[in-house]
Amino acid sequence: MIVIDADPSRLALAQEFGADHVLNMKELATKEERVQAVKALTKGRGADVCLEVAGVTVAFAEGIELVCSGGKLVTMGNVTPGKTVAIDPGYITRNQISILPIMRYHPRYLNKSLQFLSDNIDTLPFHKMMDAEYSLDCVEKALSDSMERKVTRASIVME
Repeated sequence: MIVIDADPSRLALAQEFGADHVLNMKELATKEERVQAVKALTKGRGADVCLEVAGVTVAFAEGIELVCSGGKLVTMGNVTPGKTVAIDPGYITRNQISILPIMRYHPRYLNKSLQFLSDNIDTLPFHKMMDAEYSLDCVEKALSDSMERKVTRASIVME
C-alpha cells in the first residue's frame, strides 16, 4: 500500500496502520513526480487500485494517472457539487481504467466495519485518528481546524 499526503503526521499514522510506502506531497511537489514515484515502487506498472478520499478535484485527476493499465480508481472524497477538473477521457479508454464512485454503502458493510474495528482495536492505533474533541457549540471551530489541517480528525462530543 502506498499513501500520498502532505501532512507528515498523517503519513506517520499511515505507516502505523501498515502502509508499505508513504509519499510526502511537499517532497514530491508535482503530479509528475508522484506518478513517477508510484511507478518506481510498482516496477513501472502503477497501482492496481487508487482510493481517492481527499475531496480535492485534482486528486481525482491525478488518481487516473496513478493506476496501472486495467486499474481501478475508487473515488469517495469528491462529493461537492459544481467542482470540475480537466481530464483526458482518451487516456482512461486507452488504459482501460475503471472509475468506481462510492457515496453510500450497503448496511451490511457497517456490520463488517464494526467487526473489523472490534477485532483490531488492540492491534491498530485507532485512538490516534481522532485527535481532537469539540462540543456541539464549537462545531464551527472543529470544521475550521479540520479545514486548516490543525487536527487530523475532529470529533463532536454530544453532552
